[in-house]
Amino acid sequence: MYEYPSIISVIKRNESQDLQNIMKRKCSILGAPVNRLPWGTDEKDFRCKRIKEMLREDISFLCFTGVKEWHLVPDEGIGMFAGEILTSVKEQLFHDLIIRCTLPCSSWKETWQDDIKKRNDAWLLKCSHIKTLPFFQKSSLPGTNMYSALTEEIEDSQLIIGIYDLNDYMKYDDAVDYAVFHLKIEKKHYRFINPSTLQYSRA
Repeated sequence: MYEYPSIISVIKRNESQDLQNIMKRKCSILGAPVNRLPWGTDEKDFRCKRIKEMLREDISFLCFTGVKEWHLVPDEGIGMFAGEILTSVKEQLFHDLIIRCTLPCSSWKETWQDDIKKRNDAWLLKCSHIKTLPFFQKSSLPGTNMYSALTEEIEDSQLIIGIYDLNDYMKYDDAVDYAVFHLKIEKKHYRFINPSTLQYSRA
């Protein structure tokens, strides 16, 4: 079991407000795409199971401290897990949670398998707000639409939690790498779980 107080230290670092003011905070969830997860799409892998447990524990604890608003982007892996967990936590424990979702474009799930589409559709129906970005056809930035969706959620949040190996920072040159670059530039507080070691890193 890992230490919950470390989450509070991330939220309250250099802050003078009392714990009640945390309810004004917004959190977002960022995840490495499926091709960067060591288990790929195998949800029976022990690391995948543990990652889901850790996400649920972190999300539940932050909700207990008063965080009421969450922002995320759906995908075939971590975004889907986070959406399923958040909507479950809302139904079971915190009925007043606000869950905002940004879709990269109108065709965001065309290439996905049918079961993954259905799972994402199921939790999206329970979101408070859904926004679809216009399609950007020309850009030199990898995954421009996904990058735009991720940076939008980062800019709207004070704390970003998620699944990302900082040892692979900018190794894949994809939208998630550039999103992490963005949150560093913006000096956002973050708390990532390494999908390989299941260890935390934070700033």
